[in-house]
Amino acid sequence: MQKIKKKATENTDVPGGKVLDWLILQFRQHPKSAVLTTSMLWGGMIILLHFYRIGYLPILALPDLFGVVLSAAAMGALLVLSVCFIMLIPGLALVHWARCGMGPRKNSVVREGKRPVFHWRYQNFALCTVAGAVAAALIYGALFASFDVWLEAVPWLITALVTAAGLCVGLIWVVADTDFGKRWVVDPSRCWWKFLLLQVLSYFFWWAYAALMLLFWANRTGWDMALNVVILLVLSVFLHLLMLAVSKRSARTKAVAVLGIVCYFTLATNSLTSWQSRIVAHFDLGEVSHVNLILDRTGCDAVNSAWSKRPCVVVQGGSPQAYLLYDVDLITRVGPFYVVGESGAVNDLEDRRLLRVAIKGDNVLGWSRIRSEKSPK
Repeated sequence: MQKIKKKATENTDVPGGKVLDWLILQFRQHPKSAVLTTSMLWGGMIILLHFYRIGYLPILALPDLFGVVLSAAAMGALLVLSVCFIMLIPGLALVHWARCGMGPRKNSVVREGKRPVFHWRYQNFALCTVAGAVAAALIYGALFASFDVWLEAVPWLITALVTAAGLCVGLIWVVADTDFGKRWVVDPSRCWWKFLLLQVLSYFFWWAYAALMLLFWANRTGWDMALNVVILLVLSVFLHLLMLAVSKRSARTKAVAVLGIVCYFTLATNSLTSWQSRIVAHFDLGEVSHVNLILDRTGCDAVNSAWSKRPCVVVQGGSPQAYLLYDVDLITRVGPFYVVGESGAVNDLEDRRLLRVAIKGDNVLGWSRIRSEKSPK
């Protein structure tokens, strides 16, 4: 009775404790629906932040609204997948090894059928985690420098290959080095160097998704790129050690600690704004600089009447009813209008002094990005 009363007082004393307990219960009972809802909410937040930054909220028809919802769900699923891999892979491996213990088994105890647990000190697990993270960062950095051109062209392909390789190596490790084939339970080896190698493998697998986050950030050359790598590595190692520290606490404490460090990581690195811009541009929804628009006569007349400095021209060798609007910034195309601006409008969306023109989507025949000529390396 005293334990029940103590739990009841804990639930009432903590602000928002019942709501957090209900959310944890929903994630446990309905994981698929919870992940889908989280993805849609996160993606919807990105879309709303996009509208807030450009100062434009369109009135969407039902088909447009359905398309925006699907795009928001895809964006949210991408971010949820990345954050889950960042949180779960090395952190859960660390927690599992710490719970199972580390150290040699005694022959006499093994003959008796007992299963002793030899726990390391917390500092040893922390040192192995830091060493594994740094070693994986150096290995992935060497690969990143070797396949720089490939990563710029097809980063998703590199991530898929590294993911497949990590899964294969991890599966071979589990089957060959544990009792998984006999008891379907992962019983880790009790040697520190094997734990270190597995942490290196976990962080190498983790870097496949962390590299995508780095590509979403700003300039990836020079000191900025190195600083971003250091920030991401330090915060992630701190997150995984925090998962180990709260592994024996209640589910509420785990959720608050993990969500708190993720929110701090998002705000400290200004990832919310940078991810929003890169993701919206990646899905071609807006914030795309240097594009060409092909308009019909009505759309061209609307642009010429509002924007005399950038007149439309007839497309050479094409239909006389097709007009080219050259080198403009596509601010957004979500909704019934294409909102375009002069060159540089995407880099400073908060500057309302830059001229913007709204063109009906029915008057836009097509658009394309201007291919930038890169200097050979």
